[in-house]
Formats: sequence, structure tokens, C-alpha cells
Amino acid sequence: MARILGIDYGSKHIGLALSDEMRIIASPFETVSNDEKFWDYLQNIIQKNNIDAFVIGVPLHSGDNSFEPHVLGFMRKVKRLYGFPIYMQDESLSSKESRDFLISTGKRGKKLKQKLDSYAAQSILNEFLQKDISKAEIFAEEGK
Repeated sequence: MARILGIDYGSKHIGLALSDEMRIIASPFETVSNDEKFWDYLQNIIQKNNIDAFVIGVPLHSGDNSFEPHVLGFMRKVKRLYGFPIYMQDESLSSKESRDFLISTGKRGKKLKQKLDSYAAQSILNEFLQKDISKAEIFAEEGK
């Protein structure tokens, strides 16, 4: 079975996480810069890791949805380039939970910042993997 790529999209950095081939376990993968090199890098990750679906964190239940249009624009581009299913997962608490976890393991300062987005992506992907996929909210460009 192919893997799922979890994505925590940010204006400066993008956190990535991978599922295992059984789609049971989510692991932090990497945090990359959100720049022009990202799309080539993403293509490489998809090919090397047998990706066939994405789970992208969307601020569905936070009070401030000002970043949501940026995430939806990113999702449209991913859908246009790859055509794989894109599942939306609420990301409202992913960064806070990940920050708390990393601090509890002794990460501070630069080390915490380097790992935070990939751990947030892991949190997003893990939440998705724990629910019934038939009830997951799939991104349909026409509907958003």
C-alpha cells in the first residue's frame, strides 16, 4: 500500500510527515522552506516514498481563519500538479501540542524551531489516521 504525506503548510516553512505503508503510524519527516525549490523537492519525496494521498492541515476550528485562503490556494496547486486525493484535517492545536511535546523532550530555541513544523505535520497526519477514512473530509476544488 502507498504512503500518505501529511503537510503543515506555513508561509515560511512547510512541515512534512509520512505514514508507514500500512497507514497506521505517522512519523515526522522534515521541515522545508516554503520557496520556489519546494515543488521540485515535493515531487522527489512523492516518487521516493510511494505517496498516493495527502493530508493537509487546515485551520477549521480556530477563531482566526485569515490564513485559510493561503492553505486552500496551496491545496489547489497540489491537486492540480498531482491529482491525488487531498484530505483536510483540522490543525488548530497541532503546533501547540507539538511544541509542548518537544519542550518536554528538552528541545529549546533553534532545535525546537527546526523540528516543530514536521512534528505538527505528524500530529495532523496522526489525527487523520486514527479516524474512519470514509468519514474524512476530502478537498474538492469546486467546493471551496
